[in-house]
Amino acid sequence: MIVNPVSSNPDDYLKDPVLWVSLAKLLSENEDNEAPQELVDYLDGLNRPVIHNKQACRKEFWAMLASPLRHRGINWLDEHGLLEELIPSWGGNPVRKSLRKAAFKQLHLEAWKKGLSESSFNAICTVHDVVVDRRLNRWALTALGTLLAGGDTEHQRSWSLHVRQDLHELGATEAELVWIDRVVRDFNPSVLFLQGHNEGYEIRPETAVAGLSTMMVSEPENIKEAVKRVDAALNKPSQSAG
Repeated sequence: MIVNPVSSNPDDYLKDPVLWVSLAKLLSENEDNEAPQELVDYLDGLNRPVIHNKQACRKEFWAMLASPLRHRGINWLDEHGLLEELIPSWGGNPVRKSLRKAAFKQLHLEAWKKGLSESSFNAICTVHDVVVDRRLNRWALTALGTLLAGGDTEHQRSWSLHVRQDLHELGATEAELVWIDRVVRDFNPSVLFLQGHNEGYEIRPETAVAGLSTMMVSEPENIKEAVKRVDAALNKPSQSAG
């Protein structure tokens, strides 16, 4: 479905970079939403204006993440160089970025849940259906953490601090930052656990989802065993999913 874009005047996009984020939000709201082809062609040929004020994009960016098809908006922003401008830590290795975007999409597709017991899946949903600070539920926050995890440095705590700073500047609340930071910081040990290399590690629902979504892309042949490990871990009496 061709929808009316946030502005029908292509020249407005040269004046106001926030319109690019608004268009990303529009694309995220419905899989049938498409911008007019003439506008897409025009924007593809533009030297996009630099975002000098990230705060001006804050409302549209977080609204995009709250939309059901947030991966469409993320792809749009990345294609036009906006994502790295809004979140500088996103920049870097193109192979990593491609994997992270694919994992981000897999989280929404939910193929990772196949094989999980009903109790484990319900535990994951109970945690993630919570809305944080009356803005985003934890599905959206875990998705963003999944996108920004697995940075280009071996020092993941340092990487997570960069992510936290970037998202703080973009208007994330402290409660949102805590959740995303935990996904980013604990991502690598969680994946090791899913691969069978970190026995005894207590994986959490959010890092389980992030790890499984990643493995759906990076090593789908091992996903069945990874799901079994998550299932066993989340059904332990001592496992807290708070």
